[in-house]
Parts: sequence; structure tokens; C-alpha cells
Amino acid sequence: MADDGRSVQELFSTAFSQFGKLLRSELQLARAEVSSNISTAGTGMALVGAGACAAIAALVLFLMAISVALQESGMSEAGAHLLTAVLGIAAGGALVWAGLSKLRTDSLAPTVTAENLSKDASAIKEQLK
Repeated sequence: MADDGRSVQELFSTAFSQFGKLLRSELQLARAEVSSNISTAGTGMALVGAGACAAIAALVLFLMAISVALQESGMSEAGAHLLTAVLGIAAGGALVWAGLSKLRTDSLAPTVTAENLSKDASAIKEQLK
């Protein structure tokens, strides 16, 4: 290794200064990544909400048509309404489940930053050997 004339204290000072800059850069990256992930989650929530609103009217009409068809085929009015209510609950549950699957907490985590920090830690360990 070439001797550049700097003391050990100066070398450690430079190393810690560089480490501080690296850490600040990684924190900025983490903030940007979390902000992006939250934006994506917000878009997912808006799409789920808009889809649910658009589907409500059609779903009500569809369930009413099923109820009328069941009544015309001989089922009692109460039985037809109960059966269509169960169908409506199942459809609503499916929509909620689909929306919640888009809002997983692990999709909000800053994965790129975590990978970079791991690589940085490995590089620092190698430099300190």
C-alpha cells in the first residue's frame, strides 16, 4: 500500500466523514423510497374505492334481479332476499380481500435502502480488515 503521508487520526477522520455522508445519502434514499411506496398504496386504495363505488349500483341491481328470478321460480320472498343477501356479502368480502391484498405492509418497506445498507456495511467491514 502506498504511503500518502496522512496520520492514522486523519485517515480515521476521513473514514468517519465518508461514513456520515454515506449514511445521510442512505437516509435520503429511504425517505424517497417510503414516499414512493406510500404513493403506490394510496393509488391502490383510490382504485379499490372507485371500483367499489362503481360496482355498488350494478351489484344492487344484479342482486334484485336474482331475487325476482328466484321468486318467479317459486321461492318465497324472504328466502330469495336471504339468498341474494348472502351473495352480496360474499361479493363485498371478495372486494375487501382484494383491496387489502394490495395494501400489504411489506410492500411499504424500503427494500432497496435495506439492500444498500447491507452492501455498505459489508464494504466497510472489508475496508476495516
